[in-house]
Amino acid sequence: MKIANVQAIHLRIEDPNIGLFDGSYDTCVIVVTTDGGLTGIGEVESLPTAIQGIIDAPPAHSHARGLRELLIGEDPTDPERLWRLMYDSTDYVGRRGLMMHAIGGVDLALWDIAGQVRGKPICELLGGARRDRLLAYGTIYPIAKDPDGVRRQVREAAGMNLRAFKLCADPWWMDDLKLTARLLRAAREAAGDDAILIVDAALSYTSVHEGLKLIPLLKDVGSGFWRPAPAG
Repeated sequence: MKIANVQAIHLRIEDPNIGLFDGSYDTCVIVVTTDGGLTGIGEVESLPTAIQGIIDAPPAHSHARGLRELLIGEDPTDPERLWRLMYDSTDYVGRRGLMMHAIGGVDLALWDIAGQVRGKPICELLGGARRDRLLAYGTIYPIAKDPDGVRRQVREAAGMNLRAFKLCADPWWMDDLKLTARLLRAAREAAGDDAILIVDAALSYTSVHEGLKLIPLLKDVGSGFWRPAPAG
């Protein structure tokens, strides 16, 4: 079985919130088809038209190749080998950023095909499941700028039977740390002591020194995937 085609499909929903730092409205689906009739699906939240360009591009030279022409004719059942092939064949223009986004989306589609060929869930191909349940969390973004608004957002999420809540930071958090502290405390009050609060840094600060300013605030509300064990 050989790869017959690689497509990057841009999906976009025009919505008033599309300008937010949120990939829910604009994304890129990767479709890898084979000559044996199998289709693998991947997805990458990035700049879709740029991902399309990376996949569709003709080769410039041996270390700057488009992913479609590179992969057509290859055996799709060995994703690890093909990941290395994609990385090595684009390292002059890649190694990070958009190229890694594109490679990641294709990689998902290749693992999809590998699972279909072997008749196994992909987790088994990666070493087996480590748990039979996963904790769901609700993302709150953008967070309200007043404590009452934050409490309302968390309570709405709690009404969906969630017990873990992710708050996405914004650059304005750094402008008034006292306000930010009040907002985080309001989230903890609404969530309850037993809930899990997660803070996604979300590119909201630009240096370690800025980020360290948030640490006391986060410790105060017990934010993170873990909480200290009770004494004794």
